Amino acid sequence: MKQALEQTEQMFKTTFELFVAVSEGFLDNKPITYDIYKRDQEINKFEMQIRRDVLEHLAINPREDVLAALIMTGVVSHIERIGDYSKNIYELIDLYGKPFDTSRTHDQERGLYDRVNAMFHDTKIAFFEGEPKSAQKVMDEHGRLKKDCDAFIKEITKSDSFDSRVAVVSVLATRHFKRVSAHLFNIASTVVNPFDLIGYTRRGNDD
Repeated sequence: MKQALEQTEQMFKTTFELFVAVSEGFLDNKPITYDIYKRDQEINKFEMQIRRDVLEHLAINPREDVLAALIMTGVVSHIERIGDYSKNIYELIDLYGKPFDTSRTHDQERGLYDRVNAMFHDTKIAFFEGEPKSAQKVMDEHGRLKKDCDAFIKEITKSDSFDSRVAVVSVLATRHFKRVSAHLFNIASTVVNPFDLIGYTRRGNDD
């Protein structure tokens, strides 16, 4: 389980680096110096290896660390999904076809990215250092970011003043940032919530 935790931390680090690279490539036209799809495959391999390690541990010690094993397999699934959404952000570069910093919605998207970026740091502290205050900070921030994303999407879709390509790409980017935030929320919730409420608020509402 110690080996699985160390691999999970490396998987998280790799996924965060991917998220930063694609987001800054999309928002600021920064060059991406490695193969995005190859990096995504590396993240997938991490998940498969961690699952094998956890299964092997439970096969040998079926009564030890069962809850930790269940949590671990859930967390790596969330990290893998963040990798997928990062890949989706990268695909927006081709979809838009030019530097997004020319878009009217750039500043709003940049603000969402900065907030999710900060959530990564707090999630890392929360999960790998077992810090409940950081976990609650992530969960609270996701609640705020979720509302802001929904309001922003509503503003774009109800306006006639946006170029159609800008509108489509902005809505997709907003949803991708929102989903990354949701998966960080789910990871953070493992630190402060009982097992049956992982991925939910204490009120029982989902992410």
